[in-house]
Amino acid sequence: MPIDINMFFWEEEQPVVMAGQPPASDPNAGATTNPPGVAPGEEQQDPQKPQQGPPQPNEQQPDVVSPDMPEDEDDDKPNSFQEWKRAFVKSSVRGDPTEMMQLLQSVRDNKMLEASQKKYVEDNWQIVGLRQNPAFGNVSQTIRKLAKESLDRNNPGADLMKYVCNSVEKSTAPVIKETPIKLAGMYGLKSDVHRKYIASLLGAIQVGGGGNAEDIVYPGQGFSVRISTRFGTQFGEISLGDWSLLRDDPQRYLSEPELKRLSEGSPGEKQELRRRIVSESICDRFKNRSFMINVTAPDGTIYFIGWDLSECLRAGYKQGSFLVRTKTSAENEVMISQNGDLISLIDLDVLFVKKDKLDSYGNPKNEESLFLSRRGGTLYLTCSLENVKNIFNGSLPGCYFKELPYSGNPSEINLIMKAVPTVEEILMRRSH
Repeated sequence: MPIDINMFFWEEEQPVVMAGQPPASDPNAGATTNPPGVAPGEEQQDPQKPQQGPPQPNEQQPDVVSPDMPEDEDDDKPNSFQEWKRAFVKSSVRGDPTEMMQLLQSVRDNKMLEASQKKYVEDNWQIVGLRQNPAFGNVSQTIRKLAKESLDRNNPGADLMKYVCNSVEKSTAPVIKETPIKLAGMYGLKSDVHRKYIASLLGAIQVGGGGNAEDIVYPGQGFSVRISTRFGTQFGEISLGDWSLLRDDPQRYLSEPELKRLSEGSPGEKQELRRRIVSESICDRFKNRSFMINVTAPDGTIYFIGWDLSECLRAGYKQGSFLVRTKTSAENEVMISQNGDLISLIDLDVLFVKKDKLDSYGNPKNEESLFLSRRGGTLYLTCSLENVKNIFNGSLPGCYFKELPYSGNPSEINLIMKAVPTVEEILMRRSH
């Protein structure tokens, strides 16, 4: 499930809600209170750290689920940046860009910031600056209100992208609809600017830069959604991140009888078990991440994809909509063994199976098309526009797709794409 409990909010005793778990019925759930044994004004101990002694008799212990969160790189640094960062994240839940900008200003000129800390501040300075623009601020306010009222925490990526698309479509500010078109003319800068565009609309925080982890985090009251953003100008190959099958994956995903059949069973049994291992491994690798993808076509049409990959793939595999097929070719990666032999590293495809076709005899005929591909250790969304429409049409959980045609004069599209700063304008501009 691509949703996590955000460790920043445990200090405030927010209600712990995991994906698929109904909210507590306690009328006082969510109230900010100190746990038993902690007086007002005292610091509450982090539930991930060991307790400093045995609990007192009759003391109620908090029932906290510890999620698989990445370690924060600033936790062990001997400065106050981590304390500031916690305050900034809590402020982002309230969503006031003026308050967030004041916090950013308080550390922006700190000479003691390390490079990663400085990048965190500058990235979010730009995002909050966009949200202070009325056009972005109004859309952001609408999206956050929708998320507060009706976000599906089992499939948050699909819902958040739906809110973004609907709000962009209804916006009367030209800059909101034109920005994805301008991105197509930014070339190497487009992914970073797209990240900030999505983050500003959501009121999210940027934490990464397009790698294998999340790029932005949408913070809610007691939870957070990890999101990877992607931008392209065509369908067919969108990088999702690194993925490789690990040596212990069969033991992780198969029972003892299944492991025995994997080595001793029939060819059909072995094939099905291999496919299931691959499917479960991909789902596990991306279980805590949502994808928000935009593709802008040359005619100005903007395509919106919100995707909770793990939920979609697992459900589709169980109902027979996806199958895994390995492949070998001269382009495969190879390794050299200790004996000097070349060992080919097998790549694979995940295929979408369309079942509503009939052959010339009237029998069901499956039509297979590319969905995901692994090449060189990287997993790609290798799906044509037609197949994206077939797959992301709402029949599978965790999927949202919509296209937004350009409603203006077609002759303006080329001008909009070229209306981006030149290198000279970027380098010659004074800071503010």
